[in-house]
Amino acid sequence: MIITAEQRASELRSLAARLLQVANDIDNEQSPEVDVKPRNSSAYESWDGADSELMLAKASEIYRARRRRKRFFDPALFGEPAWDLLLDLFIARLKKKRVSVSSACYAADVPPTTALRWLGVLADSNLIERFESETDQRVTWVRLTDYASQLMAKFVRDMSSGAFKSMNTIDDYLIEHRSHESAS
Repeated sequence: MIITAEQRASELRSLAARLLQVANDIDNEQSPEVDVKPRNSSAYESWDGADSELMLAKASEIYRARRRRKRFFDPALFGEPAWDLLLDLFIARLKKKRVSVSSACYAADVPPTTALRWLGVLADSNLIERFESETDQRVTWVRLTDYASQLMAKFVRDMSSGAFKSMNTIDDYLIEHRSHESAS
């Protein structure tokens, strides 16, 4: 069996991504939990307790489902790094965990240059913000803005509603909502 240069490059990228995730996991284990609660906490009073746990479970389920698609379809068919970034950062916020820029890039499941470009787009759209580490100048953290957190919470709650539970997939949900919009 002949392995092409493209296949070798792909394998090396995959290995590099896995190593980066291990390094980020080690960083996250060593970094103290950070207060990621929005400055205007009155809008998030209901995030405490069961609601927060339900949102975390649903957002994690959505993120995992996106990763599982690779087992069945060519990953090139599903290029949505912005959405993967938003989901990962929302999950981190619910877990009260910091996310480094490099870890966010890994979560986007695209080459780092593409992920960095999308982080820029999200920052320009007031959906994420970056901040420097207080202890390590080599580390830059990234988090959802309060605005993006509100949007993600509304989305996840909507996905958890009875309308979504009767659907099999997120795609079914989106198709159903598009058909209602076009009928109006």
